[in-house]
Amino acid sequence: MKSERSSDTAFRTLLVLGGIAVSVLLIAIFVSLTVAARRDHCKRISFLTGSEWDPVTSSFHSLAFVVGTLITSLIALVVATILSLPWRSSWGIFPNGRLQRDHAHCR
Repeated sequence: MKSERSSDTAFRTLLVLGGIAVSVLLIAIFVSLTVAARRDHCKRISFLTGSEWDPVTSSFHSLAFVVGTLITSLIALVVATILSLPWRSSWGIFPNGRLQRDHAHCR
């Protein structure tokens, strides 16, 4: 019995140390990103509103990429919804939450 308790204690200690390591890593990433972002603080708004991407003049803007990502995500959601409806009805599950009569025994 004593060996089980010591192994539980060792495992708990390992988990706590792992949790602390992950927390320290996340804090370090956050600090690193914050320090790097402070240099380009003045360009923050123009980065989001412009659509030019020119590495030669160091002019970077992301509006086109953000809009493209949103449109692609919307199309993917519409396609997934359309494709899921036949699958859902084949299982007899309908939007009102009721089951089809053939599948009443599956409740």
